Amino acid sequence: MPRPAKQELWRQFFPDVPLTDPRWIERCSHVHLPEALRITAENDKAGRFAVRDQDNIGRYVCQGVNRLKNGVTFCDNANGVKTVTFPVTMLAGYRFTDNDRKRFTAFLRREGDCLRWTGSRTAAGYGRFKVNGKVISAHYAAFFMGVGCLPADGELDGQRFNVSHNCRNRDCCNRKHLKVKTKRVNLEEREYSTPSLTTNSTQLPANFNPRSQQSLPQPADTPSTLPLSSCDQRTS
Repeated sequence: MPRPAKQELWRQFFPDVPLTDPRWIERCSHVHLPEALRITAENDKAGRFAVRDQDNIGRYVCQGVNRLKNGVTFCDNANGVKTVTFPVTMLAGYRFTDNDRKRFTAFLRREGDCLRWTGSRTAAGYGRFKVNGKVISAHYAAFFMGVGCLPADGELDGQRFNVSHNCRNRDCCNRKHLKVKTKRVNLEEREYSTPSLTTNSTQLPANFNPRSQQSLPQPADTPSTLPLSSCDQRTS
């Protein structure tokens, strides 16, 4: 099925805003234009544009296309936390072997969209996996197996970065549910009111405040959000 023409895409998202000069939209990348228009339309509904015309909205769309081309995305989540995501390059550490992957997948059990960890866990319900002589969080291993290697020592400090679960299941190892975030963003976005579905999850106190200094115990090496370029460059 052919992709909708660029001007037709504009009319789908902004039917009440005339496209008086379409030359600028024809220069936009068709790959990123639909997503840029979607993001712009969401901001429009939130009252982003005091003047709703082609110039103001179009300028925002163009900026969105350029950010997406550079791998940058902005997000306002339900908690009102504003975040930015962009590619990052870091030093590569230990490269996962085929045997590492085989051992790891043997501990996974599919449950809905989640891949639940059936091996040993911490008291807080996070999976534990031994690789390269160290015990690390199972979901941390899952995220970086998708990259191909662990970060070099010191590259992801657990006091500043966490691998976060979008599904809120602490024992989930589905990489599609995982994201590397700064620790501050992770704490802001956590939904402590939603108990973890893991069988041995920690009971949260009724007066728990995620913005206080009080925190749940976490594995020491859970540097857990930025998409990373793959360093899995195995040769035949």
